[in-house]
Amino acid sequence: PEKGEIVFNNQKDMKLINYDLSKIISYVPQNCFLINGTIRENIVFFEEFNEKKYFNILEKLELNSLFNKFDNFDKKKVHSTNLNLSGGELQKIGLARALYRNPSILILDESFNQIDKVAEENLLNQIFNYSKEMIIIYIFHKQKNNLFDKLYKVENNNINFFIK
Repeated sequence: PEKGEIVFNNQKDMKLINYDLSKIISYVPQNCFLINGTIRENIVFFEEFNEKKYFNILEKLELNSLFNKFDNFDKKKVHSTNLNLSGGELQKIGLARALYRNPSILILDESFNQIDKVAEENLLNQIFNYSKEMIIIYIFHKQKNNLFDKLYKVENNNINFFIK
């Protein structure tokens, strides 16, 4: 960047920040990457396993439907090119991984592009209810819903704020 600054918790010099940003920010891209492991391993992803939290997230994101789809659901090996999962299911697993980490900031970058509008709104409402304190940044190319408090449009290097 040619101008501007990044400020985090009122700290302007990023070198002095003692936070491990990966502990407080979760990012869900358009195309989620899955490791070659079980669905549980892809969601828990090096965090300590908490059965209650795990099954709560599966239910909220409507991933419990995978129980009926696969025998031995929790032992089923998957990966990003697994033909047994739909694009929407892959995105939901990526979202479940992000939520499992209990982030302070959740960045959703076209994270629902393979999910229909009704399911998207249901999932967003579940995310809003999951944590009231979490900041959600939702990036999309076409306005799909009006569920957010603030909307910004980035166009021609300008950011415009839209009041709802």
